[in-house]
Amino acid sequence: MKYLYLLFIAVAFAGCTRNEIEITGTAYGVADGTILLKDASGQTLAGVNISNGRFHIGKTYLPYSYYGTLTLSQAGKSAQDFELYLEPGQYEIVFDKNNLNNYPQVTSGSAIQNQLSAYHALDEEIKDASEQKLRLLDGKYKRAIKSPQKWDDSTTSIANQAQIERTKALGIGQQVMMAYVNKYPKNEIAAHMMQGMDFEADPAGYYAVYQKLTSSQKNSDEGKAIGSKLKAIIRLVPGAPAPPIVGTTPDGKTVDLAALHKKVILVEFWKAANVASRRNHQVMVSNPFPAMMSNKLAIVSVSLDRKRDWWLGSMRDDKLTWTQVSDLKGIDSPNRNNWAIDDLPTYYLLDGKGRIIERNVSFNHISTSVGNYLDSH
Repeated sequence: MKYLYLLFIAVAFAGCTRNEIEITGTAYGVADGTILLKDASGQTLAGVNISNGRFHIGKTYLPYSYYGTLTLSQAGKSAQDFELYLEPGQYEIVFDKNNLNNYPQVTSGSAIQNQLSAYHALDEEIKDASEQKLRLLDGKYKRAIKSPQKWDDSTTSIANQAQIERTKALGIGQQVMMAYVNKYPKNEIAAHMMQGMDFEADPAGYYAVYQKLTSSQKNSDEGKAIGSKLKAIIRLVPGAPAPPIVGTTPDGKTVDLAALHKKVILVEFWKAANVASRRNHQVMVSNPFPAMMSNKLAIVSVSLDRKRDWWLGSMRDDKLTWTQVSDLKGIDSPNRNNWAIDDLPTYYLLDGKGRIIERNVSFNHISTSVGNYLDSH
């Protein structure tokens, strides 16, 4: 029995050693720095100093494989975080001494980490090419305007090209993602990488990327969340009919947007306990939008509250006089999904027929957006 017990201990210990990660690396050019290894929740697993440009994190237990973070900290500088896929085994990490902000070279036996490294290499390649093209165009433009010759069509062309490249640069994340899934169609990380991206910048482009994901990625928790969000956003592009507003006014009536007979309709999504919503209400009451004063703008506020007394009480306290609607289902309201509401308050601009003019309008830009629309219509 004693020998069986010792054998059990030996087997258990051997199993634990197979669940360990060990990291060695170089960060030349870092005179005073540390390396932290963090788990998926941000808790520190290990931390070491960088000595003579080198560091070593000894064998560290991993209960399972997951995305974690390697943090490079230097005295007097902001810490840099780099996502790693942590699996048991040996990792060799080499930072670019010419640019420590670049994703490091990672050598490991992890297939997912290798895919992650390939993604970041492609990301840096595409961004570097975009930045280089912009620098060349900006250089041509500066030389052109310094020329004694008058402004001509070639100067205008250079300026237009530079503006086009700047616009492309704003959507660089989608470009990188599409290039990656095209180059590595059977990858396992695209859904994970997409989840933190700004789909609002190019919903159609990101939806095209999503459609290229493998079935397993689409059916993952991350993939399902991305799919639901993109399918909602894709229906909310400018020119599309706005979803119906679910709920009733305090006196039990539904709202027909077209029956408001206004040129522009501002739809606000808010909540009584949301400080930003309440603060914006004070601005709207004390300094009404010019278009509202000229009888061209209607406001419909849609509350995501659950408690009727909170909803009605905040309406009274804020002195709201425009149309108010709620289904009193809180974050479970179909309005939240139908209108792709992630934050409160959220503002939409619609035309008089209920078609979307602009979504996620910044509160400070509402008057400008309304004015620009009225000027052109």
